[in-house]
Amino acid sequence: MPVLRVLRGLKVLRVPVLRVLWVLMVLTVLMVPARASAQEPRGYIVGLAGTTRAVESDQNYAGLGGWRLNQRFDLFGEIGWMRNVIGQELSDQLKITEAKIRADNARQFGTEFPVEFDARVPAWYGFGGVRFSPLPSAGKVSAFVEGGIGAARLRPEVHLTVNGDSLDAEAAALTGIDGDTQQVGTLAGGGGGVAVQLWKRIRIEGGYRYMRLFGDAKTNINRVHVGAGWRF
Repeated sequence: MPVLRVLRGLKVLRVPVLRVLWVLMVLTVLMVPARASAQEPRGYIVGLAGTTRAVESDQNYAGLGGWRLNQRFDLFGEIGWMRNVIGQELSDQLKITEAKIRADNARQFGTEFPVEFDARVPAWYGFGGVRFSPLPSAGKVSAFVEGGIGAARLRPEVHLTVNGDSLDAEAAALTGIDGDTQQVGTLAGGGGGVAVQLWKRIRIEGGYRYMRLFGDAKTNINRVHVGAGWRF
């Protein structure tokens, strides 16, 4: 057998076989951690904060997780909350209602009491897709473009305050929007950004995404964000 021949050869050359085996074992043990440490992290999680704009600009918070398939492609998924993605049609309708409330108030009382009418459409959403790196990463910096699809649950809400008194029930009756009103729509979109390996496994990124909300409340949404997270 080849192994026996090697061992016999070592014996002929007067090399202690046990010493050779010991050296080989030590080298093997030393090489394993080196290979493990050289393996690049493939996954990452990032907390995002940014601004979305449909008709009005407002806040957006999300958590994103990604997994690198190869040097060019990542799969990602995101769960987040947008404070206001009110569409143009609903916004116009509510502005007419607000103007009517102000006019009725002035006509009934002969003066204009302070009126605060706040209408918005918060939305929880899930979004997932693929990120593609068109250029090789330059050291710790990499660029990406992305595309994906998802779903959103919208809960329109209106708040009315006249002369310091809350009249949310009256506003709900006028607009047909109450606490049980909700809509579900499909999201699709794409964007891009830049990611930086800041220190060891800490990752930061910034980017832009355009999303189209389909369904009863069709809306175009533009989002810019920054984020920080951990690579693993």
